[in-house]
Amino acid sequence: MKLDDLIFSYTKNAAFKDPRFDPISINEFTQLSCDVSALHSFEKGLAWDNFEIGLHGVDMTYKNQYSATFLPQVMVEHQMDKASM
Repeated sequence: MKLDDLIFSYTKNAAFKDPRFDPISINEFTQLSCDVSALHSFEKGLAWDNFEIGLHGVDMTYKNQYSATFLPQVMVEHQMDKASM
């Protein structure tokens, strides 16, 4: 799939199919904005805290069952520190 097709697909799924939120409504369209983050070149860290907040994205997996991805800008926006992860 091409990048623009992937962005369209993920945007549509986030807007209408994310079970954590109600689907967006027509009244919300004028208030929406979109940011795209392309994470690449993942490397295994030497330790769980081997990254810089605001510079590196973090992809964590626990017992091959639970996972989370933290984007660099989101960690800054939410004033996260390594201990809160």
